[in-house]
Amino acid sequence: MKLTKDKEDLGLPEWMKFGLELEVENLDYKSITSRIKEMGWHSDKDASLTDSGTECVSPILQERKDKSVWEDVYSVCENIEECSADGKRPPYTDHTCGGHVHFDAELFRKNPEMMKNLLRLWAESEEVVYKMCNAENDPIRSGAMNKSRIGFVKDVLGTIVTSPLPTEKNNEAGEPKNVIQLARETLKNVKNNFGNSYRKLNVLAADLLMARAGMAAPIGSKIKKQLEAGKLKLAKPKSRIYKAIISGQKLDSNRYASMNLTNFGKGKKNTIEFRISNGTKNPETIKQNVFLYASILNTAVEMTRNPEQYAARLQEFYKRDVSEEEKANAFLGLIMDEPQDRQVYMNRWRSVKDNPVFEASDGSKKFASGTFNRDGYREVANRTPVQSLKAAFGQITSLINGTLSHTKEEVVADGR
Repeated sequence: MKLTKDKEDLGLPEWMKFGLELEVENLDYKSITSRIKEMGWHSDKDASLTDSGTECVSPILQERKDKSVWEDVYSVCENIEECSADGKRPPYTDHTCGGHVHFDAELFRKNPEMMKNLLRLWAESEEVVYKMCNAENDPIRSGAMNKSRIGFVKDVLGTIVTSPLPTEKNNEAGEPKNVIQLARETLKNVKNNFGNSYRKLNVLAADLLMARAGMAAPIGSKIKKQLEAGKLKLAKPKSRIYKAIISGQKLDSNRYASMNLTNFGKGKKNTIEFRISNGTKNPETIKQNVFLYASILNTAVEMTRNPEQYAARLQEFYKRDVSEEEKANAFLGLIMDEPQDRQVYMNRWRSVKDNPVFEASDGSKKFASGTFNRDGYREVANRTPVQSLKAAFGQITSLINGTLSHTKEEVVADGR
């Protein structure tokens, strides 16, 4: 694997399949849907997007079987630029938008040791990945790690009071036909303002009702606790009402995590989803994001197959009492071979490492800005018994084979 530019393949392994979800505001749903259909992509109207937002969803992508993967990604991004919803402003991404990447999880479902190694890597590296997952000087969106209720209310109010008057001036406003046209456009803008505000309020209500921490909240410490307790909880009991309302409307708070595991082991949607990258229309940024997550997954696979080749790098990666920069370098040294590839993500990390978005409300750091010396992460790395994971995966396998009743624990439905 190597980070390449433009439309050249990354050299992903044959087993690796992935999918993209690109969230964009002010994107005309009908126009973009018709344009990307021939490439196998489709569009969804996403309730979390509040300004005529649309999500562009790729088909299953696999470099070894389709040499047009990145050519199509570039083409989709070009078409997005040309499909403005209101015809006045360009499509855009902001704090409401995410760029999600799904990877096929079948290899990990079949091999609990691989999944264990992936969880180890994520629990230990999640903090630095939050600072590497976006383009340089583009810190993670404010709503990813936590929700600012006050900020969201201000956003709603700001949408309502947005000027309803058309932006273009009319030099002949006194003409009857122009007055009628001005009235029509004004009414249309008022309707759009209240429609967008209504959607924003729905998102806020969902956050409050489901106690959602953020759209891509940290999960490393939760993984650690579950492993220490000898279980991996990837599902929850579901009634028909739960399926119809909570899961159907994508309100399950568990899916809003940095690494979403709620689809794991689930039929055609058996995926591991990375949710932390910001929304973007830049195909090069999208490609770099895919390479980062693919490198993490591939490392978990290869260190399971060839542990002796990773022993020295793992020892360096799991060191205690190191600076955040040393930790970032050790992490990249573990998952990437090429120095020029690692430099791309170190540049990302340096450009945002001290951004206020990583501070808690009291001004303290949410993530390590000093040293990594948490003994808890060492427990995940060194002392988690593999049999505990095997037991959890045994339950999932039984579920997949249909040996459990429908009232038993099921893998959470949907959950992009």
